[in-house]
Amino acid sequence: MLLIWVVLVLAATCHEAGHYLVLRHFAARPRPTLGILGPGWEFESGHLSRRQLRLVWAAGPLAESLVWGSAAMVAPGSAGLLLSLLLLQLLANTLLPGSDGWKVVDPRIGRQQRFPMAAPGPRGPGPYSSRPRLRPV
Repeated sequence: MLLIWVVLVLAATCHEAGHYLVLRHFAARPRPTLGILGPGWEFESGHLSRRQLRLVWAAGPLAESLVWGSAAMVAPGSAGLLLSLLLLQLLANTLLPGSDGWKVVDPRIGRQQRFPMAAPGPRGPGPYSSRPRLRPV
């Protein structure tokens, strides 16, 4: 059970590190933030293309998946449980509205059309506007 908690913390850290490294690669100046679902990054997105935004959002789940898969290879006795948690993580990151994987496949990314649940806030338009604003990851 301790192994699961260690891998969970490591996977979450690597998930956010994946976002951070890709944001830094695209010179998006990420800043740490703490939201209701935990830590994340805010960044200026006005200069990022749709492809670059998708790469930013895909980097987190990919890095996390590598941690879960590596842990399953290191601890073969727990491989079934670890791979089940990997599958659960991939499903959650793909199917939940607003999750990283959901943002990757959302065709509205980078357009003026806004995500319906995100009303304009004090920092500007909704999260899918192509105008510059801070975007949480």
